Amino acid sequence: MFRDHIPGDDKETRINTNDASIMLVCINGYQENRPYGVIVNYCLPVPIHFTGIHELVLGVDEVCERIGAPMRTMEPRFLSRAEAERYQKLSMRQEAGTQNSPDQMAMPIQKRLAYTAQAEEVLIIHVLYRQHASMQGRLHTSFSSQYYVSFRSALELMRMLAEVDAGLREKGPRKRLTGGGGGQPDGGDREGEDRLKIFKNSD
Repeated sequence: MFRDHIPGDDKETRINTNDASIMLVCINGYQENRPYGVIVNYCLPVPIHFTGIHELVLGVDEVCERIGAPMRTMEPRFLSRAEAERYQKLSMRQEAGTQNSPDQMAMPIQKRLAYTAQAEEVLIIHVLYRQHASMQGRLHTSFSSQYYVSFRSALELMRMLAEVDAGLREKGPRKRLTGGGGGQPDGGDREGEDRLKIFKNSD
């Protein structure tokens, strides 16, 4: 079960640097013909919302910048000074020590599970490197069976997410079994529990 591999479970007391950059991408549905949802990470107290694949990929990079892992090897370039300053402030808060440590601000596992239980599809993105002004890592989806698929750039990740998008459209909307208020799954939400089960990487 994936729950056994979620950083910050009761069996863990410290954040592993590699585990810190694991993200749960919860696709909740479609808005204006674009997938929307949240990016959930153990080190952030609240998720990052996205609408569309481009916002999803940019959001993944923003999570990495906020938590400081993995470290980027090149300075990013922007068209406007305002956007460059906004991006720079993401990491400046970490360096200045104005935020609590990741252990103190971590999202409780029960809250993370509630986000996944109400999602139409849950993806796992594990960013391992941020080299060459891009990102490298691995992706797990229900369309990749029991395997993680490695991506060598943000462009490759976007292509894979576009495949997931096409697959979801072909399957059609999933019947929701979550009727509890406030994003809390009902006790009988077996489908939500099943979606949390994934296999280990075959490496």
